[in-house]
Amino acid sequence: MPLLIYPDELAGVMRSGLNRITSQAKAMAEAEPVPTKADFNTGLGKLDAETKRLQAFLTGIDVQVEKTAE
Repeated sequence: MPLLIYPDELAGVMRSGLNRITSQAKAMAEAEPVPTKADFNTGLGKLDAETKRLQAFLTGIDVQVEKTAE
């Protein structure tokens, strides 16, 4: 026996689903703004500065390895 769905009911279900999806999309957009190219470049600049600072720190470390007696 086929499932009978009337056009008015189908339209209501589709409208309800679309409203739910739209509200979820709006909530996600407000919660997590999409980063811009400027944000990305700022992040890269911070990463580059941190990398240079770490390289300078590691350059100043004198590492000596001693072989242990076996």
